[in-house]
Amino acid sequence: MRNFKKFRYLSLLGLLVVLQSCLQKKNSEPAFYTVADYRSVKKFDAHVHIVTGDTAFIQHSEEDNFRLLNINVDAPSVPPFEEQRKFSIQHIKFFPDDIAYAATFSVKDWDKDDWQEQTIAYLNDSFSKGAIAVKIWKNVGMDLRDKNGNLVMIDNPRFDTILNYLAKNNIPLIGHLGEPKNCWLPIDEMTVNDYKGYYRNNPQYHMYLHPGITSYEDQVNA
Repeated sequence: MRNFKKFRYLSLLGLLVVLQSCLQKKNSEPAFYTVADYRSVKKFDAHVHIVTGDTAFIQHSEEDNFRLLNINVDAPSVPPFEEQRKFSIQHIKFFPDDIAYAATFSVKDWDKDDWQEQTIAYLNDSFSKGAIAVKIWKNVGMDLRDKNGNLVMIDNPRFDTILNYLAKNNIPLIGHLGEPKNCWLPIDEMTVNDYKGYYRNNPQYHMYLHPGITSYEDQVNA
C-alpha cells in the first residue's frame, strides 16, 4: 500500500505540474494550482479495491482530500465479492463523506433459469446497503462459458434484463470488458511495461498464448 500511495502522490504531482504549465499566463503570472495546493484541492480516486477492514488507506486519503470509489469485482485475484461487500458497507458506515462503493454480481450460475432474478435481487440488496454503481469484469467475454461451451460476451441477450434494470434505475455501470491490444501480442512486442508484467504473471489472460479463443475485435464489437 505504501508503494501505491507513493505512486499516486507522484502521479498527482506530475499532473499538477502539467496543469501549472497549461494554466500559466503569457505574462508569467502564477498559475492557479501549485504543489502547495495538493491537500486543499478536492480529488477523486474513482477506482480503488479496498478488500480489508483496515482503514489506514481511507484515513490517509481523507488527509489528502480524496474521495474514493471502492469497486467490488468478481475476480479470482481478490476475496469473494460477498466479503468485499461486507468491507465496503463497513467503510461507508464509518466514512460516509470519504468513500462510496460499486457492487458487482456473480456469473457462476449463469445457465440457471433464475440467474437473472437472483442477480437483480442481490443488486437490489446491495443498493439498499449503499452501493451507487455496478461493476462488470472481464470474466464476461474472456472466461464465462455457457452450458454448450461457448464464450459468453456482454452482448448476450441474457444480460439485457440486468442492463435494462440498471438503466431504468439510473445506476451507473462500470465495465472492464475485453483487454487492450497488447493482450494479443507477444510480451516483447507489447507497448506498455505494466502490461508485460501483468500478462507474464497472468498467462491465462494473455490471448497471444490462446489463439482462436477470442479476438480484440470480438471484444470491441460485443
